[in-house]
Amino acid sequence: MAGSSLGVATSKGAGGVIRLYADNGTSQFSVAVGAIQSWTLKHNDDRTETRGTNGCFVGVSTSNNDTLTLQVNAILSATTTASDVLLSGKLPKGNGRASITGAEVLAVGPWTDAINVTAGSAPDTYFWVYQADGEISASNSGDDKTVTFTLKRYSTFSVTSAAAIAI
Repeated sequence: MAGSSLGVATSKGAGGVIRLYADNGTSQFSVAVGAIQSWTLKHNDDRTETRGTNGCFVGVSTSNNDTLTLQVNAILSATTTASDVLLSGKLPKGNGRASITGAEVLAVGPWTDAINVTAGSAPDTYFWVYQADGEISASNSGDDKTVTFTLKRYSTFSVTSAAAIAI
């Protein structure tokens, strides 16, 4: 894979490893992430619903411009003190990339493997994009510190770890 690894998240129940990359795929960024607590996968496609003059639906069309949105909640980790755990919680700039490997294989829309970034053909080879909505949570009680962020994946827009997104 091109680019420097930004961080790794491993999962107990959901399976898989998440690697984050800078938005240009070359900057190094260090994040220590422990087990994934949970993730939620959402599938969307642009669609147009057409109504007749009586207000009833008479047609539905989709663009085959499928997208996936993955929200991840993971535990931060460090090898020493609790304060080091919180310091390990960093997030990349918006449009950072992510690749996921070793997760369950789920077929969704045009993806034969919706979660994992795999070798083969598009769109399974396209990377996830960090949506710049991340949160790092900690409490006085000393409970686990967590990181939550959202990734988005496009079926018709080729995103690689080394390519900057330009629209």
